[in-house]
Amino acid sequence: MTEINILVQNLTNDKHRLEGDLTMMHQQLDDAITARRNAEERAERLAAEVARLTDQLRQEHDAVTAAEATRKKLEISLREISIRLEEVESLGDGKKNVMKMQLRVSHAPVTCLPRCRILHLLYFMTNFGRLSLNPVSSVSYRPI
Repeated sequence: MTEINILVQNLTNDKHRLEGDLTMMHQQLDDAITARRNAEERAERLAAEVARLTDQLRQEHDAVTAAEATRKKLEISLREISIRLEEVESLGDGKKNVMKMQLRVSHAPVTCLPRCRILHLLYFMTNFGRLSLNPVSSVSYRPI
């Protein structure tokens, strides 16, 4: 009988050990399931972040492309303005000629255009290279 008691005692100990192992395995399984859920949630958040950053990168790329196009247009405008400035400066003593024209316009008959309108047109045409003064002090207008 003692052998049976020893055998029963050993089986009981094995049962308790196996039940403890089973409980530990259930806990590990629950931990693994929780870790998997957390990883899936994190992956979803990261996927949303990647989508947001991709959209933001596309918007920044569009902005850079638009800024580059604007920069090129401004460079072209700058070149055109520089060329016009060189043309105006090449006319010679432009300020003296403009002052002569302003003097002539200020003494012009009132029946023409009002004085401020004439000065405005003179200023506009002079600054944008459309006014050229002939040697006989007459004004000629050349469209661009």
